[in-house]
Parts: sequence; structure tokens; C-alpha cells
Amino acid sequence: MSYGDYVEQLTYLLFLKMADKRSRAPYNQPSPALAGYDWPSLVKKGGDELFDHYRHTLEELGKQKGLLCPAFTKSQGGTVHEI
Repeated sequence: MSYGDYVEQLTYLLFLKMADKRSRAPYNQPSPALAGYDWPSLVKKGGDELFDHYRHTLEELGKQKGLLCPAFTKSQGGTVHEI
């Protein structure tokens, strides 16, 4: 995995983590991430299940309209590398 690919994957994860943090106190904002394709859904999984779910998460968020869509559109149809 190249350095650029690594940074790209970390950026996607950071967006999901930030969306989750903003949905909690003191912000209490609705999460722009779809339920089931969000930070909490990722941290519940491990191994191959995590990798597959992460790939599906990028695909689904890339299809959605809204705040996160521009960040994830490039990931749609792209290659997800194992970190």
C-alpha cells in the first residue's frame, strides 16, 4: 500500500469517527452517516468481517447525498486496501 493510499483510508475513517463524535454530547447533531454504515458499526467487527463491512460502508456512503458524500464519492468503486 502506498503512503497516499494509507492516508486516504485514514481520512475516510477519520470522517466516520468525527461524524460519530458530533452526534454525541455536547453537540447532539444527527449523524450524516447512515445507520449500519457508521463508526459504531465498524468498531463492533474484526478481521475479514471488518474489512468487508468497511468496503461496503465506503460504497454506500459514496452513493448518498449530503455532507459525507463528497468525501466518499471517490471511494465508490475504488480499491480498499487492508491497513
